[in-house]
Amino acid sequence: MKSRMSKLVFVLALGTATAHAAFTETAPVQNGSAWQKITSTVKVKVKEWWDYWHGAPAPVNPQAQPQQVANKIIGNGVAPQPQPQTPSPGQPQTQPPSPAAKPAIVPPKPVVNEENQALRKQRVFEREKGSSLKDIQALHESVKSAPVFKVAKPGRAGTSKLARSKEGVPVADFKKVKVTRIVPALDIGTEQLISREDFTMGQVSFGVGRPSDLKKLPSPQALSTAEFNKALGAPVEKIYGPKNLQANIRTVGKLVSMETIQKITYSIKEASEVTPLPYKPLTEDQLKMVAALILFERGNHCHMIMGLFHQLAQMEKTKMEANYHLGACADSLKMDQVAFDRLSQVVAAEDKEFGAQALELLAKDLPLIYEKDFYHLLKGVKSFKNLVTESAQDAVAYRMAKGAYRAGDYKTSSNYASRVNSGTEFYDDARFLSAMNSFALGEKAGALKKLQELSASLEARKVQDKNIRALVAVNLARMYFAQKKYDKAHEQYMQVPKDHALWVQALIEQGWTQLALEDYSGAIGNMYSLHSPYFKAVFQPESFVVRTIGYLNICQYGDAYKTLTWLEKDYREAYDRTSHYMESKGQPLSVYGSVKSYIKGKSSENVDGVPYQIWREMARRKDFLNLQTALNDKQDEARRYDGINEKIKTEKAGIRWHAEQSKRRFDQFKAQLSKAKADKTLAENRDEIEQSLRRERDMTIGFRFQLSVLEQSRQGFLDFQAKAQKKLDTETAGLTMKAGECLVRHAKHMKEEMARVLENNEFLRYEVFSGSGENIRYQVAGGKVGQANRVPASIKPTKMMNWNFDGEFWEDEIGSYRSSLQNVCPSAMNRTAKTIEDEN
Repeated sequence: MKSRMSKLVFVLALGTATAHAAFTETAPVQNGSAWQKITSTVKVKVKEWWDYWHGAPAPVNPQAQPQQVANKIIGNGVAPQPQPQTPSPGQPQTQPPSPAAKPAIVPPKPVVNEENQALRKQRVFEREKGSSLKDIQALHESVKSAPVFKVAKPGRAGTSKLARSKEGVPVADFKKVKVTRIVPALDIGTEQLISREDFTMGQVSFGVGRPSDLKKLPSPQALSTAEFNKALGAPVEKIYGPKNLQANIRTVGKLVSMETIQKITYSIKEASEVTPLPYKPLTEDQLKMVAALILFERGNHCHMIMGLFHQLAQMEKTKMEANYHLGACADSLKMDQVAFDRLSQVVAAEDKEFGAQALELLAKDLPLIYEKDFYHLLKGVKSFKNLVTESAQDAVAYRMAKGAYRAGDYKTSSNYASRVNSGTEFYDDARFLSAMNSFALGEKAGALKKLQELSASLEARKVQDKNIRALVAVNLARMYFAQKKYDKAHEQYMQVPKDHALWVQALIEQGWTQLALEDYSGAIGNMYSLHSPYFKAVFQPESFVVRTIGYLNICQYGDAYKTLTWLEKDYREAYDRTSHYMESKGQPLSVYGSVKSYIKGKSSENVDGVPYQIWREMARRKDFLNLQTALNDKQDEARRYDGINEKIKTEKAGIRWHAEQSKRRFDQFKAQLSKAKADKTLAENRDEIEQSLRRERDMTIGFRFQLSVLEQSRQGFLDFQAKAQKKLDTETAGLTMKAGECLVRHAKHMKEEMARVLENNEFLRYEVFSGSGENIRYQVAGGKVGQANRVPASIKPTKMMNWNFDGEFWEDEIGSYRSSLQNVCPSAMNRTAKTIEDEN
């Protein structure tokens, strides 16, 4: 007995001592001696007791069987997560810990008590008896192959035969349908009748787990006030009401009682006598202004009130206000001349109430012909900067820059162009204008730098505006050409879009650049493009010069002489006819009339004996097109006056009809009211009749007021139209004269260009004869030249053919042709031979 007790005490001591050590066993040892098995079992039991009393979660056996894991998945609905294991002190570590490594921060374990563990172990779903794993697998396969719908009643095809489209849709050809009174029934058949398919789970069944009585889990301990204030940190600011005031509804000291209220005394102040100011009724002009402003605020009534504002603009007290609203109405109706005149008066007067609004309207969509006048207008205003609003500053600065540039004041133009902010619609144009101002002021390096920066910016932002890109490219190319940077100039000329008006001129200038780069084949090819049928109507005498010089540089004298012959044939007669016309009909109005006749007729017909290429070139220049656009706007503006007058008449007729109908209803209600004494039915509705009578009376008065306002406005509009039309006629005559003078300048310039080219033609002929003679002497002396790839003159053709066209042109290849002729000059051949010798 004693030996047994001693053994038991020894075992308990061994288990207790080991319980405080770092246990690594999670399951008893299966293989080993009897003593090892007993020791391992005791360690595991002691570890379970220790975890139970300290609330630790139950350990997971890493050697659990797969079937046990499957039962846990079905029982709890969640697969067990693998737990990290800590190697025992006796096991080797795969990676030794670093001596400088800091101890890992272990997050605090959640508090787990016995009730929580019991709830977690309860199953939510349980598989009932009789359902095996094979049953579940069979159920899965049946679900995959089961149809969702079944056919309850099969369909039937139709008996009617109809034509079908490619997609299989029946169509009817209405051309073959016969007219009949009996429409046959169309049998299109019936569709299948389907029904849903019920699905059963067979022998598989699940039941909901029945948990035990739920117990309240322990809640965290509530914080004390001191702990809460400590966690909160800084004290919470008190939010006051408006104006940083806090209402104080508490009494100070004592409570309010009836005795306190009775002790309050009220002092009544005697009211002073009120002296009414004299009443000044509105004058007729003031009433007219009120009526016009009401209609102006409604919008779309400018045609009705322009006459009223014109009458009010003649009064000193209402002049500025009426001029502004009249100009605003004219601007909305696209009457540019009236809008500029009226709004300019308000801006020039520096009106504090309407000056800023008038300036913003002026700068918003200012026509080109008024840009110089806009610059002179603001230049004469002492402090117009006070009238510029934030929303209008970019538009005003840009219009001032353009107006100053047209007036020749390049410094002022550059100053205002630099004030245009980035991101606005005027920014790129303002930067280009700034570069042109620098060039005009002699600052060529600064102009080049500004254009380079603008070109890079346009490329980076992928700007699609062809006009600004073409202008920048052409001007950059010209500046590079002046600096003899021909490669960069050629690159810029290539950037000009083919559908831009500057492309032909840019291609000719590109030809000169290629001659400077000794790219004679490219220069000849580009001029060959311009001499294609696509450009038959283009005025381009200079292109023949470029092509001839290109042929001379490669010693193709036959082609050079042929090109000079074309030049002489095409432009000698054009020069003579243009000279005769300018001597006989060279007045501006006559020239403008001839150009007008050309524009109205066919584009390939001569006018007044002058070739149509001359008229076309004169009419396509930008300065003339701007003037012609202004003339077209003037004619459209004159037609709008007649349209407004007719619109007023139509509106008056409509209001008059409504007034008559209202008067007729008024008379009817008045008659019913007089019969109400004898008629009981009318007597019962007397209040309604009186209300309708008052409504019709007010409507009749309103219609009559509108008629009166319209008639006054029409009378004022007739006077306004007469004065505006007179101003339009004056401006139209002035613009026509300017357009004619512009055309005369172009005609003289073109005449001088043809004279210069034809004069140089004689020098080029001399170069052709001289060069060809030198070439012949060189060959006679034994020199070798390249093959010309031509049919020898000694061969007589067996069949004569007259064929003026010597090539094939494709529109997309225009501007990228290159000559296939070789350089047969002796110097070039010698250089080639010397290069071959050096290489060998």
